[in-house]
Amino acid sequence: MPKIILYGSSSELGIATANKFLNSDRYKFTEIVTIGRKAETSKIVWQPEVDSLNEITRVNFEAQIAKNDLVVIALGSLPRLELEVDPSNWDLQEIGESIFVTCYLSVMVFLKVAKDFYNLGGGQIIIFSSVASSPVLPANIFYGSSKFMLDKIVFNYQKALRKSKVEVSLVKPAYVDTKLNANRKPTSFSISVGDVSNYILSQFPNRIIWIPGIFRAISLILTKVPIFKRIANKAILKSIIS
Repeated sequence: MPKIILYGSSSELGIATANKFLNSDRYKFTEIVTIGRKAETSKIVWQPEVDSLNEITRVNFEAQIAKNDLVVIALGSLPRLELEVDPSNWDLQEIGESIFVTCYLSVMVFLKVAKDFYNLGGGQIIIFSSVASSPVLPANIFYGSSKFMLDKIVFNYQKALRKSKVEVSLVKPAYVDTKLNANRKPTSFSISVGDVSNYILSQFPNRIIWIPGIFRAISLILTKVPIFKRIANKAILKSIIS
């Protein structure tokens, strides 16, 4: 029977989404296999910073990834000073670690899982991005840019993968009340973890799942009208909790 493999055992969004699908009458998943860096929360422990590709290959093998499994990729890290506009205060070590997880590691997991499913003849992938990538604003330049690269790679492979019965949904939530956003005040259209998981279940396997859906239009407006980009950027900066 198909199972759920969760990359990111500490992700509140990942955990909620995996449990929502496990308990859904629409699907017949039997278990959740969690992958993370801590044994307390993970069935499979990995150290991706040591040898990323070998670690991804190893944990996929240990998880016994199989045709028609669902893989949830919920990897990402928001630098503590992401919203700091003064470069003199940037912590480059922290920024580099965030970019590694949010961009490089997420991309490599996606590509390896997609390749495995392609060879198996089918599978399902949910991968978390963010509205912060559409468009990328100065206030969230590091996180947004990392998600932007992730978006482009996923977009370009979705069509080819679906021809081989591999379903891929890229999830783009707005502000969610999680530990990741602990240094920010809730913004307009803020949503809960439960709202996100409910919406993903109802929309899967759409190619892109905007949460809330209005952000599809907001993204287009921000991309086309520079003054709205400036307004949005100021709103993000004001959401910082000092």
